[in-house]
Amino acid sequence: MDRGKDRGNRVTRRGDGTVVKHHGGPGGPQRAATAAAALRAAAGHDLPVPEVVGSDGRSLTMADVDGATSGAVLLGRAPTVVLREVGAFAARLHALPPPHELHASSAAAADAPAVWVHGDLCPVNLLFDQDDALVAVVDWEDSHVGDPLLDLVW
Repeated sequence: MDRGKDRGNRVTRRGDGTVVKHHGGPGGPQRAATAAAALRAAAGHDLPVPEVVGSDGRSLTMADVDGATSGAVLLGRAPTVVLREVGAFAARLHALPPPHELHASSAAAADAPAVWVHGDLCPVNLLFDQDDALVAVVDWEDSHVGDPLLDLVW
């Protein structure tokens, strides 16, 4: 994965209640397709994700999660809530069959189970409501089939 590189991603909130994430740089269309497939599959399993409104190759349009607070902000006030939700969400996700559109990671250990991995499961990608309840998990562009530990060590 090229996490250290600037991917040229850009997020725009529109006045119509949607958010558009433009996946720039090399691999942008593949990352956008991965995110769209993962979000649609996650929604089909009743995981808390924003609704996909559309995608056009490099851009993914989703319903805005209005009023939500990033887990990174909540972490300073309620770290136990955030970290518990990271673990609980990872456990739910890893128990589900991965979407067939996702690629297997070459980073998985040979003896590790191959499960559906979010790929960037960290507090900034968890959104909470005013009662500190998890309402959405975002940023699915690194979703893949791989070692479940990747979601807990990133």
